[in-house]
Amino acid sequence: KLAGNSVLKISTTQNNVFGVTNKNELFKKDSTNFSVIKNPYPAFQITSIAVDKTGTIWTATNGGGLVMYQKKATDSTLTKHWQTETLNANNGFFYNNLLQVIPTDSAIWIATKSKGIIKLDYNFEQKFVKKIQVFNRHNGLTDTEINYIKTAKNGLLWYATKNGNLGCIKNDSVKNYSQILRQKTTITSLVFDKNTLFLGTLGNGIWVGNINNLSEF
Repeated sequence: KLAGNSVLKISTTQNNVFGVTNKNELFKKDSTNFSVIKNPYPAFQITSIAVDKTGTIWTATNGGGLVMYQKKATDSTLTKHWQTETLNANNGFFYNNLLQVIPTDSAIWIATKSKGIIKLDYNFEQKFVKKIQVFNRHNGLTDTEINYIKTAKNGLLWYATKNGNLGCIKNDSVKNYSQILRQKTTITSLVFDKNTLFLGTLGNGIWVGNINNLSEF
């Protein structure tokens, strides 16, 4: 039974729904069962949840870094239980305050609170990080106050900031569209419909533009 009565974050796969409650609880729901997944770090608020192609759950936290939940057999009965691993300042990751996590087929993308964007080149079969790459002011970002990230079908990672900046990363190269809204407006979400880009903002409505001409909104 869950203590929380509000669901703050969800992530869906073909057969399952995973979520986070207002009491920082994790749960899994499928067509027939509902189960609570023990969160070993309840003091650190989960800010994002996602599930990769192997079924591993990734959670970004505010203060505790990145937490992975994997189902493993831990005893002779071969019954699988959720086991956790963490990446944070205690084991060399250096980024504890995270905003969002997005797995793709070849990498894990992470938005930090104020340090830019992180890309983990990840071996999904053997479950280890091959390379950590950070995108910040030293290698292309003009604004590290990231507020939202989203992957696109063409391999791009798009990002939006608290200051109204928009940009994308492709092949590890950053393209900035600085102050595209020409005002300091927090962008809260991105939605693509073919060549049309919709920007959700905090208190300033929805902006619509063409991704082939992002100088005009």
